[in-house]
Amino acid sequence: MHLVRRGARRPPSDLPLLLGGSDADPGASFPAHRRLLGSALSVTHALHAAPRRPEHAIPPLPPTPSWTRLRDPEHAHLWQAAVAEHCHLARVAQPEAEAALVALSEHLERAARLAWAPEPGLFARAVEECLLVSVFDADVASRHAQRAWRRWWVEQPYGPAVGPRDAVTMVRDEARRERELRADWAAAWALWAARARLHRSA
Repeated sequence: MHLVRRGARRPPSDLPLLLGGSDADPGASFPAHRRLLGSALSVTHALHAAPRRPEHAIPPLPPTPSWTRLRDPEHAHLWQAAVAEHCHLARVAQPEAEAALVALSEHLERAARLAWAPEPGLFARAVEECLLVSVFDADVASRHAQRAWRRWWVEQPYGPAVGPRDAVTMVRDEARRERELRADWAAAWALWAARARLHRSA
């Protein structure tokens, strides 16, 4: 049993669906992907619960990315099953599938800590759209957030400075650029969440 400190952020209300709980749809697509993500996200929330943030706040990077935790034998079979499923569905080779799953896991770890994630229904819908984009490169309602994530993901990690004279300037520019990319991504997801609320209440 994990203890959550007073005032900590609640995990997404839809996390049991990812974990394959009793309310999960047995015919849901991407079962291996969902088991992998459910395991990774449950660990993330147990270890890194954070205070609630405003809608456009930028979550910090997780200290330990989920894909590095998968070296643990307990999670290795989840990783292998998800890679095999991704190879089959997306029709890509293993290295491409592994890269896609790393990016997907990192994306959802960050999205799970945004302000709208605990709202009923929203995080499950975000997971569904992220899966569709990762596996099929589908056009989804969160397309702007997906593109913002890709820009952020592609531009990190940053390359080394070319020389001592340029090092300070490059580090400063890279830090500013990352802040811009993270802000664009968080704002795009916030806009998606606002539209999803309107659609739900209509």
